[in-house]
Amino acid sequence: FTDNFAVLSTQSAFLTGLGFGGLTMVPTWNPEKKVTEILFYTLVAVSIGFNILTLCISSWCMIFGPGLAIRGPDGSMSRAVEGMYAERKWALRFFWIGLFF
Repeated sequence: FTDNFAVLSTQSAFLTGLGFGGLTMVPTWNPEKKVTEILFYTLVAVSIGFNILTLCISSWCMIFGPGLAIRGPDGSMSRAVEGMYAERKWALRFFWIGLFF
C-alpha cells in the first residue's frame, strides 16, 4: 500500500502545482466572460483542495502505517493493513474528484 500512496501523492502534488499555476495566471477581465472566469477559478480552487486532501491522507498513511505495523502490539500488522486499505479508498476518491475538477 505504501507504493500506491507514494504514486497518489506524487500525482496529487503535480496536479496541485498545475492548479496553482492556473490560479496565478494574469486574468484579462472581460465583462462578457465574467461568469466563465469565476467558474474557472472556483473549480481550480476545488481541485487544489481535493488534491491537497489526497496529499495529506497519503502522507499520513505512508508515515504512520508502516510504523504501526512494525512497532505496534500483537495484531498491529493486520490493523495497519486494514486501516491503510480503508484510507486508500478515500484517497482514491478524493484524487479522482480533484482530477475531475
